[in-house]
Amino acid sequence: LTMLSPDRGDVGELLTGAGLTVVALYGSEGIGSHLQEDRLLALMEDRDVWPRWRDILLKTANHPGVIGSSRSLLAVARRSP
Repeated sequence: LTMLSPDRGDVGELLTGAGLTVVALYGSEGIGSHLQEDRLLALMEDRDVWPRWRDILLKTANHPGVIGSSRSLLAVARRSP
């Protein structure tokens, strides 16, 4: 599924209309997506900083602000009974 500028409501309506129940939505880019590439790479290469940074990214991926600012979303859904 590809949508330009997906909105939580649009994705939810689309999945619900297909007979699915939305379990969770995640912003795929997260808060790190707005960093300059060289800064993000430096974070990823730092063995002390990266594990903490990655933990923050994972903990905030479902925050409405992150979902709203991400260019792509990961939707977890299941078939409705």
